Amino acid sequence: MAKVESGYQITLSWVPVINRNIPGNAVRAGSDLYVIRGQMGDEWVPGKYICSHGVGYVPYGGQEVAKDDVEVLCVTGCGSGNFYEWRHGRGGNVPKSSVCASIASDGNPVFVARARVQGEMAVGKVHLGHDCAYMPWGGREVPVDEYEVLVWLKK
Repeated sequence: MAKVESGYQITLSWVPVINRNIPGNAVRAGSDLYVIRGQMGDEWVPGKYICSHGVGYVPYGGQEVAKDDVEVLCVTGCGSGNFYEWRHGRGGNVPKSSVCASIASDGNPVFVARARVQGEMAVGKVHLGHDCAYMPWGGREVPVDEYEVLVWLKK
């Protein structure tokens, strides 16, 4: 179950990745790319899982941090169809009903975002109060002004 605004999204859940196996109901962000989050201290940071690498990556402290112990976002609601879509965001702003991955140590929500970095899709975060999204790519935490935010669809 993922928290959103004043309620909960019961159609999406964070599920531990065990033995590098990604469940069939995991949320895709690209052909070999899934939405994950990894723990950094007391914070859960959204990022990407690349199946061909067998590891997740999160943007944190200016770095792209590789993580073996991650949770993948999965569709766990009853019924059929997608309960989410990707919508445009810019300059640190997020659309209404954006998927909140966690609350940062400063008390602000952290949302799931994706963007192309040098032609490759990456999944990272929009930390409310910052003027960009951050993507893990090439060993660094890359700030991007234009991105897409994962949005929960109320059905």
